[in-house]
Amino acid sequence: MTVLNVLNMKNILLLLILLLIINNCCAQDNQTESNWLFVEYNYSNGPVPPKYQYRYTIKIDNKMNGSIRYSFAYDSSSKKYVETINFTIDEERMKLIDEAIINSKVTTEKIESLPPEEIPKGGHIKYLRIAIPTENDETKLIKVTSNPSEKYSQALNYLYNLIYESVPNNILKDLNQKRAEYKEKQKQKN
Repeated sequence: MTVLNVLNMKNILLLLILLLIINNCCAQDNQTESNWLFVEYNYSNGPVPPKYQYRYTIKIDNKMNGSIRYSFAYDSSSKKYVETINFTIDEERMKLIDEAIINSKVTTEKIESLPPEEIPKGGHIKYLRIAIPTENDETKLIKVTSNPSEKYSQALNYLYNLIYESVPNNILKDLNQKRAEYKEKQKQKN
């Protein structure tokens, strides 16, 4: 081997080490970008007669604990119409939510709302709240508008679906059954 070949091999080795270091630094940056304490997805079926209204809040913390608070009637002050159920999610789902939070840009950009003339009249309402730690050990609560601009809506809807699908099917089935029973009772009253 000539001296030139040895120098080229050393340069290639140094270049590979440098690329490895840069890649590792970028991966760490991505991890801190999604540093959040909890995410909360809120849904309401919107302006309908009181007997048909329902809403739920799904909250997931960064320790893979979740809860759903489901109000299947207008009178959410009455405990008989409200249920809160806790659940846990697995690491795979947590990674998907983490990636979706990063892709939605909710922690890094101010999510713009649609212009007033483009906001739909009626229909369901859904929005997100996310808590992130600050540099001085405080918590910053970010609320995402219920009418995000088109630039953000696709990524947010994906995040909303991931959060909703994190609730175990048996819990959703039970809550939807109770809501259906409530609606049936309301029909019988009329």
